[in-house]
Amino acid sequence: MGTQILTRTLKFENLGLILVLKADALYSFSNFRAQEMAYATLLELSHLADGPKERIPMILQSYTPEHRLLQNFSVFDFATHSKEMLYQRKQYHYPPFSRIIQVNFYHKNQQKVQKVAHLFADLLRPSFTLETLLGPEAASIPKINNIYIFQLLIKIMPEMSPKKVKDLLGSSAEKIASISSLSTVKIKIDVDPL
Repeated sequence: MGTQILTRTLKFENLGLILVLKADALYSFSNFRAQEMAYATLLELSHLADGPKERIPMILQSYTPEHRLLQNFSVFDFATHSKEMLYQRKQYHYPPFSRIIQVNFYHKNQQKVQKVAHLFADLLRPSFTLETLLGPEAASIPKINNIYIFQLLIKIMPEMSPKKVKDLLGSSAEKIASISSLSTVKIKIDVDPL
């Protein structure tokens, strides 16, 4: 995030070298768009390296220099990078080959929010496969302001009825809300999350 702010807001003069420390951190978090965003960030940084007269050197520090993203970026091969990303997305049923719904669960009691997340997943499980229903698990940032967060990821395949999925999510949320001891857990459904 800090790197993206740098590349979009600051202008540098007399730049002699661009060094990206721990480049792996750009693509190592759990988001299917991580590599896409990492490549875009590195590309933006490389444009900072376009000096008025000559190209400025750019060094990437990495624990995995053999990673395909870094290999493709080092030769500015966006076409190969794009083909590889699309292949992976198709293989694992991610957009544009599916739609994503993320269900978030919030509560100040960790056991309660975890229980509701698992119950919600159990209600959905008969309608989905292991590849299309992921989780639940603690969010990448599992606690904010003393509120615990769990997430469930649903991949909606093109042959699935959006209305049926919507009805299933609604009825599952209603069943949980009808259990008084669990009704205080907040459930938020996010279609096509960023």
